[in-house]
Amino acid sequence: MGQLTQHVVARSIDDLIALDRLIVNQLGKRYDVHPWGVPEFELDLPGKWDHSWCATDPATKVIVGYVVASEFSNNVHAHRVAVHPNYRRNGIGIQLFNQLFAHAKMTEFEYCTAQVPYDNNAAFEWYLRHGFHVLRKAELKWYLEARGVTGVPEEDHLESDGDRHWVVRYPIQRLTSNLPTAIDDSQTEAT
Repeated sequence: MGQLTQHVVARSIDDLIALDRLIVNQLGKRYDVHPWGVPEFELDLPGKWDHSWCATDPATKVIVGYVVASEFSNNVHAHRVAVHPNYRRNGIGIQLFNQLFAHAKMTEFEYCTAQVPYDNNAAFEWYLRHGFHVLRKAELKWYLEARGVTGVPEEDHLESDGDRHWVVRYPIQRLTSNLPTAIDDSQTEAT
């Protein structure tokens, strides 16, 4: 695991784009129908270069997983998560998040959030198994205001631009040194 810095993105942009397109082609709307390209990977967001992580194949040095995150308020937000299908079920997803959580805790952030497409039950269940909880109506209002994004908070999900998403949150400050190592990364996603 290593930080996904500007230098790493510049050096590995083709690998990142290829992996993202593979996941979009495989999962479609359950991930995102719009693959990321150079502008999305290079976009400079608050704290992005501190909170984004990647995993590489030790033999080929090709990126096989990543989490792209930034910060808002007392929160770190995972915008995009991908693990190559050939490397799933090896704990890469949780290792990426553990890196994110550990760094966020060290820098005193309280939460990590992610949006999950409403019909991606595998990703939703993955987040719940790993200690995230679903934001409900009042918490969704906080999320929209704190992130400065638009959407309509429903009872247990967010409606935005014709799409529905669960918003999940992990309380980083409860993190202990006994991080989970578990692991089914089969359909991980975040936007």
